[in-house]
Amino acid sequence: MKKFLVILLLITFIFLIDGLCILWVKKNDSFLFGATAANALFMLILVFVAWSQLTGIHDTSSSDFIHKLKNDYFKESTRRLFHLIERDCIIFNKNNSSSKIDDSFFEVSKDKILNSSLPDDIKNNLLTKIFYSTYEIDDLLLGHFEDIGLFEKTNVMDISMVYEEFDYCICTTHKNKEIEKYLKYCRKGEDNDDIYDKFSYISEKCQSYGKLKKKLANNIIINDILESIWKLQFNLYTKLKNNLDIDHNGKLKKKLDSSITMSDKLKFNLYTALKDNLLDRK
Repeated sequence: MKKFLVILLLITFIFLIDGLCILWVKKNDSFLFGATAANALFMLILVFVAWSQLTGIHDTSSSDFIHKLKNDYFKESTRRLFHLIERDCIIFNKNNSSSKIDDSFFEVSKDKILNSSLPDDIKNNLLTKIFYSTYEIDDLLLGHFEDIGLFEKTNVMDISMVYEEFDYCICTTHKNKEIEKYLKYCRKGEDNDDIYDKFSYISEKCQSYGKLKKKLANNIIINDILESIWKLQFNLYTKLKNNLDIDHNGKLKKKLDSSITMSDKLKFNLYTALKDNLLDRK
């Protein structure tokens, strides 16, 4: 549909250029120029109406996805787990055995909960389950956030809706130290760098969008311009991040066969500048 609109827009410009050429060559032929200009105006209106309908359809689709995801996410078991993560009451125990089967798991910190000022009923509810397998963490929390990142990245959902509905849950979970340990553990080894990459992507984008919202003014036109510029910057930042070989400390890795090229250095400097501009450095 978008390609069709782009074609219509190109045809509109062709009509306009054609009309200007006619006016320039045949200065007295105002009727032919007027007919060409009228066709261009009609095509422009057609593009505007089609674009408005397409935007409305996309917003409705995003709303439906948000509603379904909220119903799947906000369940008793998920709320309990997120409460534990929010209060830093969950501990990742990685597999230290020689077994090929991964025995890693998460454990609830009973002392933190019992020593908190929460009512006894809430304490008892949080202590209903003491151990969580990594599969439960994946299914109850991280899998949902990975899906949200994928849907946003493929334009099925809009970032503004994701931010309003899931920003706090996504960013709080991603910043949790034990979840960070789990993600690093999952990404060890070759070809594992893309594990939960959409989760990390949407966490950064929500954080950056929140920073953008603080800059937005009351003028709708200015807001649209600022948001368009932000989207271009964030897309470039994401591409640079995916193309550069960056270690866990945020530094550019040296290649085995040669030193870091000037091109990579320039890309890395641009990546660092965009990161400082788009994300809060806390």
